[in-house]
Amino acid sequence: MIKEAYVSFETAKLLKEKRFQQDPNICNTAYTTKGKFSNNAKSFAFYYELIKPRAYYTAPTQAMTMKWLREVHNLCIEIYVIKNMIRKYANMHIH
Repeated sequence: MIKEAYVSFETAKLLKEKRFQQDPNICNTAYTTKGKFSNNAKSFAFYYELIKPRAYYTAPTQAMTMKWLREVHNLCIEIYVIKNMIRKYANMHIH
């Protein structure tokens, strides 16, 4: 079984800033403003809405994020991972 990868806390904050829809019915995972992760965003959001409204960031999957960037912002992102080659490639093109 393949596990879906979720965005990091830092990426979730940026997505909220860039108006990614903060709807727990669409994205069922979230972070608190302190970075605590939850797999049940509906109850998480309900709890935080009572205490401090919008004190959370939804945590979409990486695939959801890439689709949103493509459809809303016309950005296409491709990620290639080759063992130990990323650092070498980055160093060659930084100069």
